[in-house]
Amino acid sequence: MAYQGFGRADGDATVRAKIDMLIEQFVVQLPALTLWLDLPVSEGMARANKRSAADRFEQQATEFFTRVHQGFSVLASEHPERIQRIDASGSADEVSARIWQTVQKKFGLS
Repeated sequence: MAYQGFGRADGDATVRAKIDMLIEQFVVQLPALTLWLDLPVSEGMARANKRSAADRFEQQATEFFTRVHQGFSVLASEHPERIQRIDASGSADEVSARIWQTVQKKFGLS
């Protein structure tokens, strides 16, 4: 939704209609938990560039990622019970700890 509806500007309503149709036709369930690893766009792009050769998404312009980021923000505010924002700044160990804490809280794990 964030990439197609917001990032590619296919239209939020158009993408939502397609998702609703798929859910209805194929009895697809939405995930119980979606983790949004949130970073400022420039920092996320810098990390991706260090990691490997750019794939087709990573080759998109900054404006694309700005729209995707805004889309995730909208979706997280609409579905706070399902979409959890994880602060992705810091080390891999710090982010991993935040992810695990969120998963434990959501599913009642200790």
